[in-house]
Amino acid sequence: MTSETTDKALIQIFCEVMGRARAIHAFPLLLLFQFFVIAAEANTLEYGYMQILMDEWDIKPPSWTSSDPCDGWEGIKCTNSRITSIALADMGLKGQLPTDIELLSELQIL
Repeated sequence: MTSETTDKALIQIFCEVMGRARAIHAFPLLLLFQFFVIAAEANTLEYGYMQILMDEWDIKPPSWTSSDPCDGWEGIKCTNSRITSIALADMGLKGQLPTDIELLSELQIL
């Protein structure tokens, strides 16, 4: 089912349950909720990818305590909850650059 089909189905259900006027006002909130769910999924994936890199490089800086790399991790910069920059020059990295780095699809600076 495409996103457009899903959106139309949700509008129809809202209209039936809440009445057309209320549904039109509530629908933007539903779309906003979907955005946050997608952002949360992205953060979970990016955290998993960063776990792979931490294991490969044998590092875990003190600021890397949350499960969201975009939440103040030292050397990590994000845009729209996606990692866009990894700058770890002063962290004494060991190991190889793993091929899993390509999983960070929005990474622009390394």
